[in-house]
Amino acid sequence: MNIVVQVLNFISQQILNVPAYLIGIIAAIGLIALKRSAGQVIAGGLKAAMGYLILGAGAGVVVGALAPFGDLVLKSTGAHGVVPTNEVITAQAAGQYGATSAYIIVLSFVLMLLAARFTPLKYIFLTGHHMVFMSMLLALVLSVGFGAGNQLLIVIVGSVIMATVMVVLPAFAQPFMNRITGSDKLSIGHFNSLSYIVSGAVGAAVGKKSKSTEDINFPKGLSFLRDSMVSTTLLMVVLYLVFAV
Repeated sequence: MNIVVQVLNFISQQILNVPAYLIGIIAAIGLIALKRSAGQVIAGGLKAAMGYLILGAGAGVVVGALAPFGDLVLKSTGAHGVVPTNEVITAQAAGQYGATSAYIIVLSFVLMLLAARFTPLKYIFLTGHHMVFMSMLLALVLSVGFGAGNQLLIVIVGSVIMATVMVVLPAFAQPFMNRITGSDKLSIGHFNSLSYIVSGAVGAAVGKKSKSTEDINFPKGLSFLRDSMVSTTLLMVVLYLVFAV
């Protein structure tokens, strides 16, 4: 009996309480439900777990790169900077709230599927990284509000909130998506949808049809600026030089 208890404790503490393992297991279960081959299940589970670990490692690199920049800004202006980046904050919070976040993802996804099956809101939110960000935010905020010891309550409330948002926001944004895409086959799965909805409503009320920025032709010599990674890198170089001087 003691061996069984020890095994269960090991599984709960060393596996189900480790976010990367939990994400990998969830991905594997999903692939099994889709009747994928054993190789695809193993590969998918490992990729999901590794992706979560890479997110944390990448956040460490970003924080390390921005720390000197924050010191430069503070020295030059006296202002304390912040890093409003989902990936960085998520990775930093994963150590303490990662397991709770993973449980919120699973339960909210199930609730979303039930809502799509039994209500008129036929939307399936598949933007995985946004689900990670939002579940981590809910886990953190609700842990502060309810107390870190009320994990079951945190998971249930967080899942209900997240599932509701995942089906309601695409529904409100759908009229604008229909105008952009010309059909109702595609919805937007993004937790910034409220700002898109407001922008669309304001644009419809006071705007006028004009040429899309997507149709603007960049000079060939500047076409590389369309790449967000390149433009962000160049901007950071310029900012470092400005505040260093």
